[in-house]
Amino acid sequence: MSEPGAIYALIPKAMAEVGHVAKTSRNQQQGYQFRGIDAMYNAVQPAFAKLGIFCAPSVSAQQREERTSKNGAALTYVILTVQHRFYAHDGSFIDVVTIGEAMDSGDKASNKAMSAAMKYALIELLAIPTEGDNDTENQTHEVQSKAQQEAAMLWRAMEVAHDQAALDGLAAKVKLLPEDMRAELRSVYAARKKALAEMTVGSKPDPFAAIDAAPPPPPPDEDKINAEVTTLIKELATVKTKAAMAKLVKRWSALPLTDQRAMLEHVQQAAVRLDYEGLKPAANDGDDLPPGC
Repeated sequence: MSEPGAIYALIPKAMAEVGHVAKTSRNQQQGYQFRGIDAMYNAVQPAFAKLGIFCAPSVSAQQREERTSKNGAALTYVILTVQHRFYAHDGSFIDVVTIGEAMDSGDKASNKAMSAAMKYALIELLAIPTEGDNDTENQTHEVQSKAQQEAAMLWRAMEVAHDQAALDGLAAKVKLLPEDMRAELRSVYAARKKALAEMTVGSKPDPFAAIDAAPPPPPPDEDKINAEVTTLIKELATVKTKAAMAKLVKRWSALPLTDQRAMLEHVQQAAVRLDYEGLKPAANDGDDLPPGC
């Protein structure tokens, strides 16, 4: 039987060298103490350098979507699955796989997620003493509800609707929103309708009249939508023909705008793989919304 690699003897020595790491950072929004990645590196690096241990991380899976904060700011939300391979001088190694999640209003979401994954890899590998929950970020984002995100996208799309037909198609989506959001979007619709009327001859009846007269439809079945999203992602990863891709795109287009946007990267990857040219930006029942709306 071969001798175990040096890494298995060095990790317990590193555990003895590191000891505990105190919670010296503070989340200003929620008022709790936590252990930051810098404190973790400061505690671990001397022991690793002394014992000849180093880490080679690699990202094995990534999920990414755009969200909106309650104050309207754009946020990038990232989930990374990271494999951390800790090596010893003889080439032996131990793998530690952790998940890092992060949101950021700039271009640092992936950086934060990598730091979070590394911090918990070190905690788990070295059993670094801790108390309570240790949150990964010194920043808290308040995220809009799904209905608020839908209303925000409809708002932006109405403001740039290229003709009355497109504007009316967007107005039809408003009936799925709560009454207070419908009232806010009415003024946006009216302003864009007036602007379009000044550019074209004639106008169409206000579709809100029919919407308000009809009883509100039942709310969307979130469980059903989430199940459809999960199924579509799996099928997009394995679709082999353009005909099958067209059917998947049709199902994707029937989803709410927020779910369409969340899945857009999966759809685009499948379209590129099959050289499929029938893909349009996420839209509303045939409306050609500009990208980013």
